[in-house]
Amino acid sequence: MENIAVGETVSRSEQPLKRKLERSSYQVRVAVGGLPFVAREVFVLSEYERLKPIEIATIVGTDVETVTARLQSARQRVRNTLTSGLNRDPPDVELRV
Repeated sequence: MENIAVGETVSRSEQPLKRKLERSSYQVRVAVGGLPFVAREVFVLSEYERLKPIEIATIVGTDVETVTARLQSARQRVRNTLTSGLNRDPPDVELRV
């Protein structure tokens, strides 16, 4: 599959992939957005910013053990949300690749 530029229209043959990506993206946003603030904070810093627990602990002002526990809890909650929502369709969302 060739690279698609930002703003480029996706062909009909790529529509199923586009829908699957939209669904996955929506479900991840819902799962992460549903986390309590302290769990979401460490999850985003770890998974999206790729920071280490020691770095996260410094940023949020807590110890590494607390960060590790929050991160473990957040990952489990996201996993559970994604697993329970596998068959739910997102609202009409347009993804421009």
